[in-house]
Amino acid sequence: MTLYFKHKRYWGVSDLDTIDNTYILTNFNSELADNQVKTISVTPNNQYVYYVYPNTWGQSSFTINNIPDNNTF
Repeated sequence: MTLYFKHKRYWGVSDLDTIDNTYILTNFNSELADNQVKTISVTPNNQYVYYVYPNTWGQSSFTINNIPDNNTF
């Protein structure tokens, strides 16, 4: 038997510009994964978009409305 351990990644929108772990755990969608590659669809209404994953997965780049975001996170 082989066991594979995965981490959770989370995503969602919020009116808050600062969030904490409790907020993430109770308000965002989540799933188990082993990398940061993910396509999400959200409909923010003057809100912040959050995508949260372990920093050991490295940097990500984002495309918003088919426009690459030049900021690296």
